[in-house]
Amino acid sequence: MQQMRRRPKCILASGKKIVTAVKAGGPDPDTNATLKSVLKEARALSVPQDNIERCIKRAQDSSQEAYNEVMYEAIGPGGVGLLIEVLTDNNNRAASEVRKVINKGGGKVASPGAVAFNFERKGVLRLDLARKFEDDLLMAATEAGADDIVSVPEGGFAVYTQPSDMMAVVDALAHQGFNVAPENINIEMVALNHHDVDDDHAASTLQLIESLEDLDDVNQVFHNMNYAWRQRRDADLPNSSMHAPSIQRTPCSLPNAPMSPITSRPARSTMPYPEKHGNKASHRVNPQP
Repeated sequence: MQQMRRRPKCILASGKKIVTAVKAGGPDPDTNATLKSVLKEARALSVPQDNIERCIKRAQDSSQEAYNEVMYEAIGPGGVGLLIEVLTDNNNRAASEVRKVINKGGGKVASPGAVAFNFERKGVLRLDLARKFEDDLLMAATEAGADDIVSVPEGGFAVYTQPSDMMAVVDALAHQGFNVAPENINIEMVALNHHDVDDDHAASTLQLIESLEDLDDVNQVFHNMNYAWRQRRDADLPNSSMHAPSIQRTPCSLPNAPMSPITSRPARSTMPYPEKHGNKASHRVNPQP
């Protein structure tokens, strides 16, 4: 469900990035390095060629505004840190809408840097593999130049890379037989430390993230929420059919404070209690993603 929900956002964001790249450097990827990189990313996400061509044509229309990438910061219910990545052609509209949703969802706008310091930008690749393939994946990812591999509580693994190395790692893994689906390839703000919340705050935070992602200008929302609450509930209800909603990795920053793009380091994945290869990463406060 999460990936189905995220794919249209990926295609929309790619279109905005193409428009912005063409506006800045022209429609020829041979002379516009930014456009060349954006087109490679779009094709990796299987964005239809017709969509790409329409975006390039639209960008050459003088009435089409370029899109600005802005990162807003917020504190969600229970003290969860949120980074909200926005791609917009109207900063005032985006700021107003994001602020409104945050306030309504029980959060508050944070000043620039108050949340972002705990995140770093990473390429994140998710693979739905059984644990028996962990050693093979570790070896292949290490040889490919990946930074880290983390097992995901829901199953499978996340491979972290430097953003500039992400597509090279994807290609190298594919050469070793580990194919990553386009919708599972993303640049994310990954949390360096995670934050514990109880069940009620976890549910409220998830609802706030979903409401933010429903905004047209919002591309992704990243958080540092810990999944410990989920594991405790599963332990208390071993035979229950109840399941906590799957937590989506997404980033943010906000508008009561000055609205300026985040310049500090981005973040590490939002996966709860990630198990680093070899031993459990103790309680990190996380920002897949």
